[in-house]
Amino acid sequence: IAGGLGPTAVRAEDRSLGIPSLDVTALVQPDGSMQVTEVVTYDFRGGPFTVGIRSFERDLEQIRSFSAADPDGPLEVVPPSASPSGQWEWNLRQPTSDQQVTFILTYLVRDAVTVGADVGDLYWQFVGTDRPEIGRLDILVQFVAPIPPATPASADTDTTVLRGFAHGPTGGLVTVEASAVRAQVTDVPSDRFVEVRAVA
Repeated sequence: IAGGLGPTAVRAEDRSLGIPSLDVTALVQPDGSMQVTEVVTYDFRGGPFTVGIRSFERDLEQIRSFSAADPDGPLEVVPPSASPSGQWEWNLRQPTSDQQVTFILTYLVRDAVTVGADVGDLYWQFVGTDRPEIGRLDILVQFVAPIPPATPASADTDTTVLRGFAHGPTGGLVTVEASAVRAQVTDVPSDRFVEVRAVA
């Protein structure tokens, strides 16, 4: 996630961008796709900023139906084929400087789940390294189908339960409950990714 250039030349040292909070809800569908909603708050310092960029790095080809909105409603989206960055972009409602703005981003991930003979495996990088640091990150992965969570008594070979893992900064928390895996972490540096893996 990044900020775009303003309408006039601006020195890079005159502007910076932070993400105080990012809340992600991902609903895994029976067909293996995943509908994602991101509520992301940007802290624009300096400016002006005119464009938002959502980078999917290696997963760009799986993204469909991308949309962006701010508190006043939908925003114009520029697809990767037409954007200068080659990623999904959206135009800010107006040139923005020195303020916080919350955006709602939605998109569909095709073939998010790898289906084997006895398990489905969701292994997705929700946050890459092409973005500013994040103050607070909360990722909730929900499954439409009812799946009981694994317990300490669950055998390693039990494929009827849901297991959850995460990769990223140490100090985060992963919880598994019925049909859901949640990963929470604070102070995610810009050079650290966050992945969630859910196996059932």
